[in-house]
This record gives sequence, structure tokens and C-alpha cells, in this order.
Amino acid sequence: MRRMENDLLFFHELIGNCSVEKDSKIYTISPKFGKGTMQSFEVMPGAEIVYSNVHITTPIQKNIQCKDRFIEVTYCFHGRVNMLFSNQPEMVMSDHYISVFNGASHLKSCDFGKNPFVGVSVVAYLPQIINSLNIMLGTIAFDEDMDFQGLFTAGGCFIAPATKSVEHIFTELLLLPEQYRNYLMRIKVMELLLYLVGKMEYRTDFGISLFRKEEMNCNE
Repeated sequence: MRRMENDLLFFHELIGNCSVEKDSKIYTISPKFGKGTMQSFEVMPGAEIVYSNVHITTPIQKNIQCKDRFIEVTYCFHGRVNMLFSNQPEMVMSDHYISVFNGASHLKSCDFGKNPFVGVSVVAYLPQIINSLNIMLGTIAFDEDMDFQGLFTAGGCFIAPATKSVEHIFTELLLLPEQYRNYLMRIKVMELLLYLVGKMEYRTDFGISLFRKEEMNCNE
């Protein structure tokens, strides 16, 4: 889920209310759609983590293209989500799968199948995330890293079983000590993004490009 307050066209009916709790915002699902909450942390400029524990009983149907240049990576701990993007077959995410899509994707509908969903999403935005990573790593390399920036501009959605490394990153996001949570969140966001742009196991298992349509794992 992206910055809900900036995506009113998509989320205005889904969200019942919003409250602030310390360093996070908690969005409550409207009874019209189900129940549950999404807790959003702005980890650093250009990066957000959203913890979802929802039971959405009504499909979300909107044909929308986001203007922001972002990449959203969601790990499903429990649940099943059917997502439909323009120019792609319907895609299904279930337990221990990840979905990766960005602002170039045209999301048309999202159906949770009346099942509870527990997941964590990492969302990064250009150009802010580049400056944040440069500062954290003491470099300016990300200003000219076209492979990294390509994650934010390639169209389509990628769904696949999470590798052990990705599963480890998201599992740790549930276990962070509160005292140092914000610092550790920054490290985990950086680790995930660098892992994806390096492709690692995904490069071997699913091909050179994360977003090549013939390599997408659909309806499994």
C-alpha cells in the first residue's frame, strides 16, 4: 500500500479513519469493505513500510495509474490476493510469495477473496530514496545507477515465491526491537532494494529482468 493520504482516488472508500501513534499512522478499514488496520511508518525520505492485518470482504475495483515513481514490494505472510493489471493476466499472491510493482503499472482491481490477509509492504519513491541511500552508504553512485532506477520505471507486476533471503528480511521486520526500530527499518529497506536490483537468486530463477512478462509467475 502506498501513501494512503496521497492516493485518495484509490483508497478513499477503503479507509474508514486514520490515527497517529508515535512515529506511525494507523489506517482502519471501512466497515463497508471489511475490518482490520494498516500501520504505516515513514522510515526515511523516500521510503515507507506498511504492516497490513486486514480482512477485506469486498473487491477493490479502480482503474488508476499513479503519478509517483515508486516501487512496492509486498510479502504475504498469510492470505490470498488476486490482482489485475492492465495488459497482464490476473495474478495471484498467496502465503510466502512476494509481489513487486511500480508506478508504471496500471492497477485495475484487487480481490482478497474474503480471506484475512497479513503482510508487509516496503515502498520506495524516486528521487528521494536515491539521496537517502547515497547518504547512508557515503556514495553518489545511485545518482547514475540505471539498473536501480529501472526498478521504478519498468511496467508490469512480478509475483513469485520469496527466496530465503527475502523471506528473512520481511520476517525480521516483524521482530525489530522498538528502541532501535527506525534505524533497523532503514537498514532492511536498503538491504531489500539492493538485493532486488542485484537480482541474485531471482536473476537465476526468473531471468535477467524482474519485469519481463514471459517470466511472470501467474495464477499459481
